[in-house]
Amino acid sequence: MLDLGTFTLERAHLIINTLYILGVRYFCIAPGSRSTPLTLALSKLPKECWCIHFDERGLGFHALGLAKTSKTPVVIIVTTGTAVANLFPSIAEASLSRVPLILLSADRPSELRDCGANQTMDQVGLFKSFTRWDIDLPLSDPLVADSYILSTLSYAFSRSLYGPAGPVQINCMIREPSFSQNNLSYTPSTPCLYEPTQTNPPLSSFKKWAEFLNCYDKGIILLGSDAIGEDVNPLLSLAEKMGWPIFSDVLSGGRQIGDHPYHIEYPDILIKTFPALEINAVLQIGNGIVSKTITSWLNKQNVPYFLVTDHPFRQDPHSKVSYKMECKTDLFCKTLSSFLTEKTDSWVSFWKEKSIRIRKELSLFFLENITFSEPFIAYFFKDFPHLFLSNSMPIRDADLFLFPELGNAFVTANRGISGIDGNIATAIGVAKALQKPLVVLLGDMATLHDLNSFALLKDCPTPIFFVIINNQGGGIFSFLPIAKKEDVLDTFFATEHSYSFEAIAKTFSIPFFLASSCEELTQVWKQTNMTSCIIECKTARKENVFHHETIYKKMGDNLCSFTEPLAVLSSNL
Repeated sequence: MLDLGTFTLERAHLIINTLYILGVRYFCIAPGSRSTPLTLALSKLPKECWCIHFDERGLGFHALGLAKTSKTPVVIIVTTGTAVANLFPSIAEASLSRVPLILLSADRPSELRDCGANQTMDQVGLFKSFTRWDIDLPLSDPLVADSYILSTLSYAFSRSLYGPAGPVQINCMIREPSFSQNNLSYTPSTPCLYEPTQTNPPLSSFKKWAEFLNCYDKGIILLGSDAIGEDVNPLLSLAEKMGWPIFSDVLSGGRQIGDHPYHIEYPDILIKTFPALEINAVLQIGNGIVSKTITSWLNKQNVPYFLVTDHPFRQDPHSKVSYKMECKTDLFCKTLSSFLTEKTDSWVSFWKEKSIRIRKELSLFFLENITFSEPFIAYFFKDFPHLFLSNSMPIRDADLFLFPELGNAFVTANRGISGIDGNIATAIGVAKALQKPLVVLLGDMATLHDLNSFALLKDCPTPIFFVIINNQGGGIFSFLPIAKKEDVLDTFFATEHSYSFEAIAKTFSIPFFLASSCEELTQVWKQTNMTSCIIECKTARKENVFHHETIYKKMGDNLCSFTEPLAVLSSNL
């Protein structure tokens, strides 16, 4: 009979190798004692499969970025106690973003629980509200058969990936001694392989939707986050059949459409200029959107609201949805198109002519206006093919101004809960899985939240350009009602500071550049030489609202001088 240390180590090898056989290619681990057997087993895998980080919070977000981009489960291994609790933000984000993670949390055996044992807390079901499945696994118990371990791992893998994707927790009870120096006799076994879940609504549902949608001639197709993948053709065919314009959120995948007759760029500016414009139906594909301007405008429209997502979760924060269908976007677009009556493109042309005008005027505005502003920075990087956006102002500015004319834009962010923590770690995970150069637009507060994660950059084989917009505080609060309370705004909300990031870059041996003008940013960008670096952009937070309002007014004045009165245009459609 094997001694306990040898048995536990062999069982750890069974777990790690089974997950590898199932398809896991990234394992993220933080150092710890109770998780030793899992660490030793992991060390036998190829180096490109594992990542070590001292900060569990950053580690969780790094795994999130890897899984978000690779679309396959990533394993996180941590020891007991607060090490597990530090994963809470990333687990919650993964749940709401439907990102597959498998957490292997080491734990004490049952006899060491609720008795004052060191570094021990109740880890069972800790993330219950956010996991797709969790289990308390007696890893060191010889009475638990290997076949049960295999079955459990197969089920955990499938639950993380299908129906819909999200995090699972396997809480591993490990007794000491947890390993030995003996030779192991472990033999890999073949686990159960689950097939992906399929959602195929009946044709009767598509026929019913087509009957409804055929009745409306002035609707819009709204692409929310994660709406489409690489193939936009089924969507474009649907839009052409319906005669409806496409509005694309920055995280929808729709910005890859580029300058297409049915794709309406800069809709926020158009709607701010013509807030009274009315529609008679909405077809939303995907999840939530960033734009508050569009959201507020839609809330005022008392019209049928059709929603399509590829998961069963509710996506109706304003209680506007009239009809909901769970279906993959490509299947939905192809099937629905076959039942629709083709309409003219006059309604689309109404929107597109203004969209084209805004694009031309914005280009001239940023060419002629030499003011270094946050809108300029977002616009400057609009044609870079791969971007990660931190929350608060960077993602909002990108949603407003990031419309690459030629399309082909990959844009992602942590928008499940929209936190500003863990963005650096997530971005590095995205870049490692993407294996392509990545621009990361960060606010200064998001950067301060995640400084530890710059340590992960040393193992990233692809260049990452961290563009830190430093306006010495939380700029988004200047756009909120609290901005009127000037006596408390800077201290209690914007948390005004005087930090710079050059010393941080030096600490982590990252090349550093500073830009305080449009010309300096242009020159700095030429000097990066496709090497990972930090570019700190100094902006004026208290002028940011003014810069945005100036753009809206300039574009609005131009649109109003260019077009006929709105009522005349609408009546001619």
